[in-house]
Amino acid sequence: MKNRIPFAVIALALVTGLGYFVAGEKIDRQLCGVRNGKWASVDGVCIARTCFKNGSCGSWANPVASCKNLSAGSPRSEVYFQLGMPESSTESLATWSAAKGSDKKITVEFKGDRLASLSCPA
Repeated sequence: MKNRIPFAVIALALVTGLGYFVAGEKIDRQLCGVRNGKWASVDGVCIARTCFKNGSCGSWANPVASCKNLSAGSPRSEVYFQLGMPESSTESLATWSAAKGSDKKITVEFKGDRLASLSCPA
């Protein structure tokens, strides 16, 4: 009987760990949404809205899909959160590839720290 208790504890730990391994990403993805973040499936991480402050907004495979979430007056931090870190940027202009491997570009013009104009290819 003594030997069965440690075995049961080890078995329970293994089953619990395996369960998290199988369902963990789904849980993490759901928690990311609850925290108002964006799930980066390739890296398996949640990108927080605060990513602009530390330059960790990453790059997205299809940023053009997030153009619909932006409008004139959006803060620069929201633009970077939605589109990722730009390929090139100045104080007033930033560009992104529309999608991975695409020659089309997303262009954003800023006035101060607010989106003034947005050009997203169809």
